Amino acid sequence: MKLIKTVFSAILSGLIALYSCFFHILRPLRALIPESVRVKLRGQHTSMDANLYRIPAMALEQFAYRLRGKTYVEWYANFKEREADADRRSDAPVLNQGALERIYATGHEDLEILKALGLLPDHYLHEVGCGRGRTTQHLVAYLEPGHYSTNDLAIDSLNEAKTRLEQLGLMTRNPELLHTLDNSFSWLKRKMDFIWCYGVFTHMPLEDVAEILANARPHLKPGGAFLASFTAHVSGQSFRLSHKDWYFSVEEMVRISEEAGYEVEDISHLEPEIKKPRFEGDAVAKLLKLTNPS
Repeated sequence: MKLIKTVFSAILSGLIALYSCFFHILRPLRALIPESVRVKLRGQHTSMDANLYRIPAMALEQFAYRLRGKTYVEWYANFKEREADADRRSDAPVLNQGALERIYATGHEDLEILKALGLLPDHYLHEVGCGRGRTTQHLVAYLEPGHYSTNDLAIDSLNEAKTRLEQLGLMTRNPELLHTLDNSFSWLKRKMDFIWCYGVFTHMPLEDVAEILANARPHLKPGGAFLASFTAHVSGQSFRLSHKDWYFSVEEMVRISEEAGYEVEDISHLEPEIKKPRFEGDAVAKLLKLTNPS
């Protein structure tokens, strides 16, 4: 059975490569397609490329990963690694010094949201998915030494976060930065007052979101809160926007949160009161406070 899955996975990888070649050969012909047809072909997505190529190709690639016994988290970690490698080799990298400076000029608003929800310096907080340390820098500076921890699946991002903390002299405050490739939370060794998960669920399928919520709750103190942001759509529907982005309905998020044992409160109003809206158009930023009752 394992051999069959391996062979099928290899065949899928070959089909993805062929489809990629075919799509890029036909790309110059897009100019001949009437705009009204292009609108229909892109569906709810940002472009025809997304709807007809990137999403199907990445979905097949993820399926091939599953056949090899790997998870979506492992696929996304590999995707982020490839993305970082391509950026390093590029003559015009996305992650240049100017981009980093813009990233690090923000993040303090997230601390203000947490303080409005009761975060104090002596609390213990874990951040799920610190990225390059945009919010991390402010949380580490605010919390008492040793009271902050974080995990991320992207090793390059985690190293960027560590470099940022070193530049600010904040590594002396003993933050714990963990590289993880699963949703188990077995790597979290203490109970937390807060778990902050911002801009992460947008990039995960619903089953992974549900797994994180269920596995995180035992690591919260009684009365502790998991603060989760996600992206909703003005239609109220749930759907996959791209190969790594999802829209979830509020009802769906509330359901899986309650199934995991949380008391749920929609605190989305806090975000625009403290920081400018994250999205324009059809996307709606949502923030839930999920309290561990016991």
